[in-house]
Amino acid sequence: MLNVNSTALIQFVVVVLFVLAMYVLFFKPVTRLIEAREEHIQGSTKDAEHANQKSSEVLNTYLSKIETARKQEIERMVEARRQALEHQSLAIETARQEAQKLVGQGLAQIQEGVVRSSATLRDQAQEMSRMIAGRILGRRILA
Repeated sequence: MLNVNSTALIQFVVVVLFVLAMYVLFFKPVTRLIEAREEHIQGSTKDAEHANQKSSEVLNTYLSKIETARKQEIERMVEARRQALEHQSLAIETARQEAQKLVGQGLAQIQEGVVRSSATLRDQAQEMSRMIAGRILGRRILA
């Protein structure tokens, strides 16, 4: 049979008490600390994922707004160019009409000058012809 002396029994009780004390004073707090750390890490990971998702949404919204603004700016520039070309065409047409009017007036003035000059030249030619004929004939010729 097994002979158990009092020292072995005391050692057994001391070991059991030491294990219980270690469980209460060390293992349980360390386990709680590790679990709390894991929960904190999981919470931080979830927060980071949430922040990442939110930043992605904000970035997508920002990029969408930039694209919309870019399209609007292109449309505005196209419209401004169309208006400028329309204004330019109108100015050119107005200038062309004004130039044609001035050319018409100039041609009318030239024609009027030609008619007056022709009449003056005809009158002067007739007068010179009379003078030449009068000198040749030696008498004054009346018209």
